[in-house]
This record gives sequence, C-alpha cells and structure tokens, in this order.
Amino acid sequence: MSRAGIWIVLLAAAVAMGCTTGVVRGTVVDAAGRPIDNANVQTLPPTHSILTTSSGFILRNIEYGEYTILVSKEGYKTSSARVEVRGKKVTYANIVMQRED
Repeated sequence: MSRAGIWIVLLAAAVAMGCTTGVVRGTVVDAAGRPIDNANVQTLPPTHSILTTSSGFILRNIEYGEYTILVSKEGYKTSSARVEVRGKKVTYANIVMQRED
C-alpha cells in the first residue's frame, strides 16, 4: 500500500472514532442549590474524571454507552447518576450532594 493509501486509512479510522463519542455536561450542587467546587466527577466504568468548578463539569470524548457518573468530595456523601451517551448530543447529569452527618 502506498503512503497516501496508509494516510487515507488512518484518517478514515480517526474520523470514525470521533463519530462514536459524546459529551456529558452537568452541575454538582448542595441541598440548597449552591455549586460545589472541586468535587471529583468520575465515569464508571472508569474512563474519565475531572474536578468541578462553580459552572459544573464537562466530560468530553465519552464513548457511546451507559455510564454511572460518580461524584465525591470530602464532607459530602458520594452521589451518582446514570447516563446514556448516544448520538452527537450533550448528555446532562445534574447531581445534588448531601453533607455527611
């Protein structure tokens, strides 16, 4: 196969891989609705993780499928939400965390 042919195959594979991912966007708030900064957001199965900001979180390039979004922070009970990433759209996960007793 020529070099041009190899590049075409590699480019096609990269484009195809990019077509099977989505975005999970959400907020993490306390019981009063206040944003929680620096909470750890993780997908299960564990493929992505990020810390929240006052604007929430964005997980990019998530392979299509079903996930549990697990959120933890010291002083709060661990919380989770189930999401399904499908199509070229944003999937939302808005999570409320409760303080530990």
